[in-house]
Amino acid sequence: MRRAQRRLEKRPGLVHIFCKKTAAVVSKRLESGRDRLLELHSFRPAIGNRIVESIAKSEKDKTLEQFMIDFFKILRRVFGAIGKQNL
Repeated sequence: MRRAQRRLEKRPGLVHIFCKKTAAVVSKRLESGRDRLLELHSFRPAIGNRIVESIAKSEKDKTLEQFMIDFFKILRRVFGAIGKQNL
């Protein structure tokens, strides 16, 4: 660490180059959509729990599932009847 610090002290332009390169790397990571610190501090347990509960509740409701099963049964009958007429 001290050796690197001495090198930087001898060549002040290196600090500027290092900072520019570091800023470029950070900017690239942010542009790519990941900010680890933001991710770590963005989670809100209360909101997350409500979302999980809502998903669990909707998975228990079989209304849509039953509707789709009935719908496809009707389609099968209709298209089956159409197919038989074309034979």
